[in-house]
Amino acid sequence: MIHVSGNWYIDADANCFLLVEWKGKYRTGAGREHEKDDARYRYYSRFNDLLDGLLKNMLRDGVRESNSIEELKNHLLHTQSIVSELVERVTPELLRQGGGEGAESDSVAKVI
Repeated sequence: MIHVSGNWYIDADANCFLLVEWKGKYRTGAGREHEKDDARYRYYSRFNDLLDGLLKNMLRDGVRESNSIEELKNHLLHTQSIVSELVERVTPELLRQGGGEGAESDSVAKVI
């Protein structure tokens, strides 16, 4: 699992990409030490759809957490830099394999 920012992580299994919102806590009790506590999973079949989901959720968090236009602007700039870095680091082959037509997601292209 790869930490993106704040409570957001990305992961994958044999069938799909996962966007995970998790506060980093594990469950307590015998045999449950490795189970994530209070994690929310969102499943995507294509990587660019995962990027869209990440962007939408981070933007929603920014609006919810901001108390002024200046705070929201700073959050949007931070979100843009995170998503841009993800797009730059992911190889075009991966985006083509999981992204269908076009290498970038529509939401990412609009923000960048």
